[in-house]
Amino acid sequence: MDFNSYEYTVEQKSEGKWKRAKILMILFYTVYVLAYFVAIYATRIFTLGALIPFTLWILVFFTWRYVKPEYKYSVESGVLTFTVIYGGKSSKIKFKTKLGDAVSICPAEQSDTAEFSPEKIYNALPSADCPDRYVMLFYDEKNQKSAFYFRATKAALKVMHYYCSRTVITDTVY
Repeated sequence: MDFNSYEYTVEQKSEGKWKRAKILMILFYTVYVLAYFVAIYATRIFTLGALIPFTLWILVFFTWRYVKPEYKYSVESGVLTFTVIYGGKSSKIKFKTKLGDAVSICPAEQSDTAEFSPEKIYNALPSADCPDRYVMLFYDEKNQKSAFYFRATKAALKVMHYYCSRTVITDTVY
């Protein structure tokens, strides 16, 4: 097995705040179309109605991606990088840290997150009830206490244990 790199990407499931965000975005699109119709009716320039599909498509194209994120964490030569990908098009790196500097990497149920009291929490879990929830407690670049929740796989745990001996390895579904 190659211990130098590992990558895992998972799409956020539509539940909780993400489901609400999608519903609100659909309501926003509906209100936009209704307001457009009202403006057309008020100005009596009915030919502007031909622009509704085009402008709505532009609006959806530039906004829908932000309610459909994917989470990617990768390990490259002992450095863990967490990235959020919006709609498969644009991405934003949330943090990078050396795995060897982690305070602990263990199942979320066994962690001492309350004692550690992180100032920043990063969440890469696809759903609230996903199996194999792990947490990595670490200090970020600004020396803030941070916690990173992620779905662990067998391969990820092997790579993380290679770089950080404080990794707790358990049986995982994936």
